[in-house]
Amino acid sequence: MVFGFDPRKLIEEEKDNEKNKINEVLSEQEKFDKIIEEQNAKAKKLEEQEQKKGVVAEAFEEVKDILKEVNYAKKYGNKKYAEEKRKQDPDNPIFDSPDTKVRKLVDDFSNLKDIVGKELKTEFGGEAQAYTLATTEDTEQDEKEDDKPNVFDIDVNNVGAGQAAMAGILSGGIKIGAGFFQLGAMIKDAFAEDGIPVDEGNLAEFNRVFENSYLGMLTKHSEEIARERAIGRLTELGVQLYGGYKTIGKGAIKVAEKVTDAFNKSVRAYKKGRYIKATGNKNLYEAAKEVKNLNKLSKTQRFVAEAVGGGFGTAAVIYKAEDMGTLGDLAFDEGEYTAMNRARGKDAKDDALRQIYNKLKLGGEFAVPIIPIISGTGKLAKLIAKKSKDLAYSSSNIEQFVEKFISKPFRSRGPMQADEFAGVQRMEGAKESSRKIVEDYLRRFDKIIYNIEKKAMPAARASGLTDSLASAFVKFINQGKFVVKNNKIIPQGFSTKVMNDFMKTMTKDLKIDSDDAVSLMNEFFNVQNTWADFMNIIYKGKNVNPGKNDFVDLMNDRINISLSNEFKIFGDQTVRKIDEFVPAASVKNQVAEIFIRTAKDNGVRLSKEDAMLTVNDIIKNVRLDKTTNSPVFKFGTRKIDPMSQVATATKNIAENITGGGKFKPDKQGGLVQTEKDLTAFKKLFGNHKNAENIISNVTTDLATVAARDEFYNFIKQTSKQMADRGERAIVYDSYDQAVKAFPNRKIIDASDGLQVPSGLGKEAYTPPINGMFTTEEIAEGLINGSKDALSPITKSAIYQWGVLIPKGLVQAGKTVGAPFTHARNFSSGAITTVYLGNIAIPPTEIAKAIRTAYRTIQPQFLGPNRPGFNISATRPKVYGSNTTDPNKLVGGKEFIEEGGNSLYRFLLDEGMVNSSARAREVELLIADSAKTGFLDKVYKRLGTKTQKLIKGLQEAYIAEDDYWKVFNFFGESYRIRSAYENAIKKGLIKLKDVPGGGLDSIEILQMATKKVRDMLPNYNYVSPFVKGTRKSPLGNFVGWTSEQLRTFPNTLKTAIDETRDPIFAKMGYQRLAGMATTLATLPPLAVWGFSQAYGFTEKKLDALREFLPSFSKNSTILPVYENGKYKYIDFSRGFFYETLTSPIQTIFSTIEMNPDKPLLPLVWEGTGRAAAKILEPFLSESIWMGGWLDLWARGGEDKNGTRVWNPEDDIGDKAVKALQHLGKTYSIGSQLQFRRVISALTGDTVRGVEYELSDELLGLLGFRVAPMDIEKSMNFKIFEFLERERDQRSLMYEDTRTGEPVSGNVLITQMIEANKKRYDMYNSMRRTIDAALFLGINEDTIRETFKRRNQLPLYNKIIDNEFKSMGLTKRIEKSFEYESQKYNIPNTVDDYTKDTLKELNSIMNDMPLNKPWRIKPEDWIKKDKPTELPPGFESVSQPLNTPMPAANNMAMNTQQKNPITNLTSTETALLSPTEKVIAGRT
Repeated sequence: MVFGFDPRKLIEEEKDNEKNKINEVLSEQEKFDKIIEEQNAKAKKLEEQEQKKGVVAEAFEEVKDILKEVNYAKKYGNKKYAEEKRKQDPDNPIFDSPDTKVRKLVDDFSNLKDIVGKELKTEFGGEAQAYTLATTEDTEQDEKEDDKPNVFDIDVNNVGAGQAAMAGILSGGIKIGAGFFQLGAMIKDAFAEDGIPVDEGNLAEFNRVFENSYLGMLTKHSEEIARERAIGRLTELGVQLYGGYKTIGKGAIKVAEKVTDAFNKSVRAYKKGRYIKATGNKNLYEAAKEVKNLNKLSKTQRFVAEAVGGGFGTAAVIYKAEDMGTLGDLAFDEGEYTAMNRARGKDAKDDALRQIYNKLKLGGEFAVPIIPIISGTGKLAKLIAKKSKDLAYSSSNIEQFVEKFISKPFRSRGPMQADEFAGVQRMEGAKESSRKIVEDYLRRFDKIIYNIEKKAMPAARASGLTDSLASAFVKFINQGKFVVKNNKIIPQGFSTKVMNDFMKTMTKDLKIDSDDAVSLMNEFFNVQNTWADFMNIIYKGKNVNPGKNDFVDLMNDRINISLSNEFKIFGDQTVRKIDEFVPAASVKNQVAEIFIRTAKDNGVRLSKEDAMLTVNDIIKNVRLDKTTNSPVFKFGTRKIDPMSQVATATKNIAENITGGGKFKPDKQGGLVQTEKDLTAFKKLFGNHKNAENIISNVTTDLATVAARDEFYNFIKQTSKQMADRGERAIVYDSYDQAVKAFPNRKIIDASDGLQVPSGLGKEAYTPPINGMFTTEEIAEGLINGSKDALSPITKSAIYQWGVLIPKGLVQAGKTVGAPFTHARNFSSGAITTVYLGNIAIPPTEIAKAIRTAYRTIQPQFLGPNRPGFNISATRPKVYGSNTTDPNKLVGGKEFIEEGGNSLYRFLLDEGMVNSSARAREVELLIADSAKTGFLDKVYKRLGTKTQKLIKGLQEAYIAEDDYWKVFNFFGESYRIRSAYENAIKKGLIKLKDVPGGGLDSIEILQMATKKVRDMLPNYNYVSPFVKGTRKSPLGNFVGWTSEQLRTFPNTLKTAIDETRDPIFAKMGYQRLAGMATTLATLPPLAVWGFSQAYGFTEKKLDALREFLPSFSKNSTILPVYENGKYKYIDFSRGFFYETLTSPIQTIFSTIEMNPDKPLLPLVWEGTGRAAAKILEPFLSESIWMGGWLDLWARGGEDKNGTRVWNPEDDIGDKAVKALQHLGKTYSIGSQLQFRRVISALTGDTVRGVEYELSDELLGLLGFRVAPMDIEKSMNFKIFEFLERERDQRSLMYEDTRTGEPVSGNVLITQMIEANKKRYDMYNSMRRTIDAALFLGINEDTIRETFKRRNQLPLYNKIIDNEFKSMGLTKRIEKSFEYESQKYNIPNTVDDYTKDTLKELNSIMNDMPLNKPWRIKPEDWIKKDKPTELPPGFESVSQPLNTPMPAANNMAMNTQQKNPITNLTSTETALLSPTEKVIAGRT
């Protein structure tokens, strides 16, 4: 407290008197001796300081000397300077000018300006204060702007990330010790007497000593350098936290643990009712165990000890905790709850307590929630990593929760076990490989047929072939049979007669060239060889029931009867029937007679008319069963069997054909009793045969059976091996074994165990896992694979029409259908070679990798597909030069270097290629809507050329992704092979220790494919939950983002594991270097390069960011300045790893754009934005939904605030503009990009913007140079400001004029909150204006922009750094009075409220911009009882009904006031800036 009578003055006067007496007594000689002694002491101290300065001091002295020379030259001229310089050193007539020396120092010291501006001006007094390194023009500009500070004028030097990080380490390291001693000074002040001025306390004294020491000076300058970059501030924070934890935090944890331990002992001993004694206790071991148990801390208690002790202990030694801030600073007003209190205390004790309390707030937040969040996340990740396999079977509720809601939905394997998932992936890869075989055959057939038609048959084609050719092909291929020879299934071949007949038909009847006819025959031979290979694989699996000869007979029948059938009613394999096919009347009569006969057999008479109604209904509603490739239809049963328990039945005619192709009648009373009945139904649906479809169906069917057989064998063998090792298996022989192995899980309850379907039929094939037992989830995966989320809702036809179809088409148009996207898709993938470290292979190997990648991708764009070295199907996973000589093998190295189709099929088998995250998502999204049949119909009406174009674009998009996967596969296999080779040379291993027993083994290739699968995006590994979200109306290309997040930790873990392995250590370090280069070096290096090239400093780049579109705000930006125009490249949008770098960039941008704000709130805010950036692909509206939301939900405005139409437009104009907006939003084929390219070529503008061809063509690589119009952007900023201003006015009076009584406190509160938002808006606009000025935009131009919007007063206010608040207008005041009278309620604007609002307006209008907002509603609202005004407002005229506080007014009023500030010394010391303004006015 401050009293009118101050005893400190008496003490000071007494001291002065004592000094005077001493001076009178001392003689002149004593005075002289005293002076000499003092001078000697100073000299000695200076000498000691000089010894301590070292290198830093030398640098400072050099700067001082140069500055003296510069000042001398400026004062007396260069000529006089040269004369004096020659006098100083006559032997050295050649010397640098002062300006040259300055430039050299700028090169040597990036923080020169800081040293000159902050440290040396004290040394040089007024002369140095006037000195600046800027030019004369710059100096004049700075002086001109002194009264209007520009936030971008802070920086002159560019501080590099590395420099800032090192400075952060230095300043953070020093602050660890300084924080410890600072805490001691605080504690000392906290226990000191009241009334000691803040500046005279122990803490102030410590700060002065430390800051004036060379260590403090070094801290100050390193801190300023660190603050120029986010990485510097974060590094400083990390060093302080780590140091604080190590020095104090650990000790605090131990103290907390000991306190908790003592508590535990007391409580437990009390509960036991006795203390355990060793005396007389015979079982000392048991007693010791009990003591140990009593002394144990629970996990929760240990966690609390770590959080509380570590949190408070670490925060205690943080230097300047207020600079670090708290999370509470974001949510609360200053000083509230955990928000920091930055108002200076009234004396040293009060200020020390305030700072200690701030440290406690920071420590409290470390304790909760920061440390628990970090620790809890780490423990959760550790739990999932260690117990992932066992979580599903745990008895712990927590672990069950983690498994159900966190682990299972978001892991690649979903509910499957790891080995089961691996097997499924191999099976799906094998199926995909067979489809590629089919595509290769059909492509070759298509080429031959094209040549035939071009030469002799320009007639229309039917199903891909002309009718005549189709009939000939079907007849020929059905005459090929298979036989067993030398215990091997082989094609029987075609008899001489069959071949002669075929040649005669081709050459004589159809006039086809004999060479083309022979080519066709050869292709048929190749197809049959492939079929034979698959049959041998199936039989070798040992699960075929009949002998080999019988098996071959079954397969011959299956091929000729079952797999060769097609149905014209479905067109080309669509699910729904097509309208073009009309069955003959005679066929319909035959089927009707079947229904009449069936009814008669069941004792019912069915009329012909009713039977025909049933037949017509079947034709209308028949569907194709994709599993059996057969028609399925429903029919009413009561007409033909009145005893039937169901009203309708479903019939699939595949039920009448066995797996081996034999006829099987229905049960008695069924529809199909004879083969003639089956034939009638086939004719009803237009049964026919097509050579292309026969090849496709048979190949795919045999490959699927072979793949499933291999999968089932793998599951059975793996389960046995796991059980033998004591691990939990996948399937078990008995129900009891499964129950024991899978606790807390439901076991399949079928009496005969697991029954997986067999495509060949029970008489031909029995899956090896049939009859075994497992959980229902695993069984589901074995039969159907994992299901996506949202599967039930997407079955609705309405949902498919409304969401899936349009969403799939729009996304396809933005990817597969966009040429610019294709180019970016290919070019962006090149960086993966750097990221994985595969660019480190020798240049000759890089050339080979490029060649292999080109030879292998599908399809080949500049020539036919290279066959490569074929895989011998009879010896799976072994490579031979051709299938006719499987003993002639090639090694893995040669196999890879040759590339081609065989390598691609191998990579398909391994699940590595044809897995583009974006392309596969679009493909499956369209497949999800197959129920409607709409897309199939549209596709078929497009024409052959358009169909080929669409398919070609789709294949190209996948090939662009596959190219870099194959390249990286080559690099991985080379590096693995080289690592083993070097290890053998060094004697670390022997050749036999290499996987597969050799350097050319297939195991090395499989190791390489696994690395590529794990480290590059692959849609096969997207989790079931994320796959399901593709069907949601939200999200765009969610699989891509998901895979980026999966592969990053995989790559990092792989690299670290490799570095720990002496064989692969080099690979690991190369990979780590590649990751660091890609993620941490390349983006900032690109920014630095462009900044250097175009003259951008950090602050200039920050200024440019003010005018970026919202989607680029937090991106890595490459600035461009050409011909007086600003442009930029959004590096992130074309960067492959943007998903990984963008969140970090978002955090860094948030910190760097707010250099003066506390760090922790910025980190939290930036982290929130980063999280939103990561979740955006999942939660943002899809492109399809966004277009409609712009029109309806947002009322004709897009999400960036751009209007689709003017509200004043009539309905017709709005409709036209709406359609144009949707067309632009959903545009396909890169229309907007092509429009810009055309405008660049013709010199036209698009919406007033000029584009340059070179800038637009860079968009092909994903790095388009986008033009910027700062003046136009400023205009938009003003529009945005006015829009927000209207919202704030609405907020001020929200719900206050409803006819209900409303307290004036509500109006006061809302007025303060609305003006707080308005104040932030003014600050933001000030920053925008500053940015424009900093970028060189003329102030008159900016003023004119405001003037055109009739906002010149707004500009004048902001440029003068003034705020204009919103207050109560006369019109609004009258409206409240009217409300009061109309509804007979108290007037909200009573005298207190009116005066308070007026006073608040006065205070707010006096607030300069860019200052903390300190006005709180609770300090101004009317209380129930009279209370004092908040501190600092005592001098303000008193509002009504609130008495003036009486405390200490006399003391304050008796003090002299400063004639300039109108403040007393006490007011100057204690009041905040805002409060000083208020007091000064009164």
